[in-house]
Amino acid sequence: MRKKALRIFAIALFVTFLCIGTVLASETVTILHQNDVHGWFFPEETKVSWARVQEMIKDEFMQESSSLYILAGDLFTGPPFPEELKSVCEYKVWNLFWEGFGEMKDRVWISAGNHEFDDKPFDPSVFESTILCANLVKVGKPVCTPYTIVKTAEGLRIGIIGLIMEDLDKVAGRGYTEGLSQTSKLEEVKKFVAETGKLDLTIISIHDDIEDIEELAASIPKELGVDLIVSGHSHLEFHEPRKINDIYILQAGSYNKFLGCAKMVVDGGKIVSIDEELIPLEPTPLEKYLAYLKTKVDEVMGPTIAVLEKSLTTTREGECTSGDFVADSFKWKNGTDIAMTNSSSLRIDIPAGELKEGQLKILVPWGNHLLTTELTGKLILQILEGEAVIHRNQVSGLSYKFDSSKPEGKRVIEVLINGKPLEPDKIYTFTYNSYCAADSKIKKYLNLEPGTLKWNDTGYIDYDTMIEYAKELKVIVKELEDRIVDVAK
Repeated sequence: MRKKALRIFAIALFVTFLCIGTVLASETVTILHQNDVHGWFFPEETKVSWARVQEMIKDEFMQESSSLYILAGDLFTGPPFPEELKSVCEYKVWNLFWEGFGEMKDRVWISAGNHEFDDKPFDPSVFESTILCANLVKVGKPVCTPYTIVKTAEGLRIGIIGLIMEDLDKVAGRGYTEGLSQTSKLEEVKKFVAETGKLDLTIISIHDDIEDIEELAASIPKELGVDLIVSGHSHLEFHEPRKINDIYILQAGSYNKFLGCAKMVVDGGKIVSIDEELIPLEPTPLEKYLAYLKTKVDEVMGPTIAVLEKSLTTTREGECTSGDFVADSFKWKNGTDIAMTNSSSLRIDIPAGELKEGQLKILVPWGNHLLTTELTGKLILQILEGEAVIHRNQVSGLSYKFDSSKPEGKRVIEVLINGKPLEPDKIYTFTYNSYCAADSKIKKYLNLEPGTLKWNDTGYIDYDTMIEYAKELKVIVKELEDRIVDVAK
């Protein structure tokens, strides 16, 4: 009786150790996935920005070390981007998205979709990351990297092969098919498995009609060990994975509406359990209202009036490119020798790109009149001695150097008016804004006593002048020109 009891205990202990061994051998893997984003990267009243999606993915990466993100094609073609940005902004967004993961970017992958070929001949080199596709060939070589192997922190080897539909008319339906040919999807899968050897998880990232994807899944020999298909093209929402031939198939809708999250337990090179969730990418009430406000602001921004080759930036501590532009516009409008505007009137930086009329009204929103006057070189020097103590103004038509280490009133060491040395007794013409020229402000802003200058009101408005000047220039290239230099720094 005692021997029987010991035998039962030994068997139970052995089974227990087997069970513990199985648990220890299994690993949890999370595959985050999207497809058919189609350029919808920015926030709207019904969509979140891709920046927030990036943060969601990062959070999951931090919690689960064996986690990857896969985009199964069609990053491109959606909103009516300007012609010069079509098939350009999409890969630039992807590159910024991918780079933003830093040391975790080796866990972020994309495979090609048919819309990547829409507006220009496809060039995978524009992607900072690898873009996967095994069955699209040019001059006998794959157009993209066929597959990758990711090794997780736990030592799992996860293989991902990229595939695209076997139909060149669909792949490049707008005519960009020159030199392209295709190979069999199934044959590429066989080659992939043969070259990669034993994997803990084998994934196909494919862009194709769902019927063709299911047909491929059914035709894959089980001994190849394909576990999972992350799919795109049909814009379907699989809230639960489809399963064909012991292969799970995922798809996460389209247009950045969902982030798919498949949590799996992998053991012995197989998926033993899978839990899929399509996480709705819905803006919060605050994000919705902010998006609404943005659309209203955009409506009143007006037409594009010029192109900024470089950003216009603002500062209150010296020369800035927005200040140069504004002061130049005042000088241009009135044809005076010099012009100034107070640095504190400049409200924003304006990024390079298309310049909207409304952006200039935000840069200088005051509606001040432009005033003109005549003054001597001595008075200009007095103004600049004040500037050498406390910087107030941006300048046009003049440049000056000063030494802030010298006593006040003796700091200005060089002044050029339109490239020529200042003449103290010469009369110069000057444009300034009505706010700072007021008797109550002129001491602060120009270091002059009230009544020193007699002003003429031109009736021109500051931002109207800037808009007119931008239209005249058409292309604006502003760089710092050393108009204001402190030689002591």
